[in-house]
Amino acid sequence: MTRSKPILIGLTGPTGSGKGVVADVLRERGAYVIDADKIAHAVLAPGGAAYDAVVANLGEGILNNDKTINRKAVATIVFNDKIKLQQHTETTHKHILEHIRTEIEAATQDGHKIICIDAPLLTESGMHERCDVTIAVRADDQLRLTRIMERDGLTQAEAERRMASQTPFEEVARHADVILDNNAGPEDLARKAASLADQWLNG
Repeated sequence: MTRSKPILIGLTGPTGSGKGVVADVLRERGAYVIDADKIAHAVLAPGGAAYDAVVANLGEGILNNDKTINRKAVATIVFNDKIKLQQHTETTHKHILEHIRTEIEAATQDGHKIICIDAPLLTESGMHERCDVTIAVRADDQLRLTRIMERDGLTQAEAERRMASQTPFEEVARHADVILDNNAGPEDLARKAASLADQWLNG
């Protein structure tokens, strides 16, 4: 029996926007969620596909005593140097995208009705072009700033640099089919996401 083609959802949003809430709701509704951040952890682990190149690019100063990559050290370098950030993105993303494609194929074979790619750089990588629907989550800058500082233990200056390094939301929104506002809090965002998921599942 031939299975129907799954709905491929692209989920993105700037840091601190709260897109993880949407991913959790889709997962609860039975979607297969591909987490690009987790994949990034894997390719940067010792022996991972991008490990050697990243250490060569950024130096051994980014390594912990156990030779794992200190992600905060990496962030400190790349979010203060646009050239280093571009090099780091180019080094890691080809491996991340390859892993995403492999997971999409596997989830399709397993018969999942909805597959969601949760990726901060979905549109920048061009992966949104493969998606049936692209969702962009947004929140006011001040809310995002507070969330990032609390979540990652950053100073205000560090959080602001991280925010400034990202593509402006207006540019991301140009490629989005659905824009979800997260200024009213996670419960409100979860309700919106659940409504969308139910439409896709019952459609």
